[in-house]
Amino acid sequence: MSGPRSEPGAPLFTRQLVVLLVAQLCFGFAFSTFFLLPKYLTVELGSSATTIGLVMAAASAAGVLAVPLVGTWIDRWGRKPFITLGAALTALSAFGFLLVDSEGPLLYALRALQGFAFALGFNAAATAVTDLAPRERMGQAIGFFGLTLLSMNALAPAIAEP
Repeated sequence: MSGPRSEPGAPLFTRQLVVLLVAQLCFGFAFSTFFLLPKYLTVELGSSATTIGLVMAAASAAGVLAVPLVGTWIDRWGRKPFITLGAALTALSAFGFLLVDSEGPLLYALRALQGFAFALGFNAAATAVTDLAPRERMGQAIGFFGLTLLSMNALAPAIAEP
């Protein structure tokens, strides 16, 4: 991916940016579907509020701890490999949940993997947006990028729950 373009009147929605935004919609859908996990833990596993809180926090903790490394890796090796790796790890963790039938280390490990995958995918994609957007439309590009994830925060659970 190249640096921000600065030609006057450069279009915002290039093919590369649209592909990135669609990929982020899919990534956001996959991640946001797991906002339903507390319901599964309550209804299917009979988990306590404390356990649910700890399981859900595992993703955030892993993501926060990963960010300093992720930033360095993205700068060193580029955006695309980490967008791809973040998506692949998100898929792997989602399929891993098919094996969860009780509380235990696997549950926490999968949530931590999801947090790590989110840190990889989101930060690499956000950085890629700044590479692809024309300088004079950077704010718009970042806004559309944010919209892809935030819209999935609302839509994915509503679509997946039934």
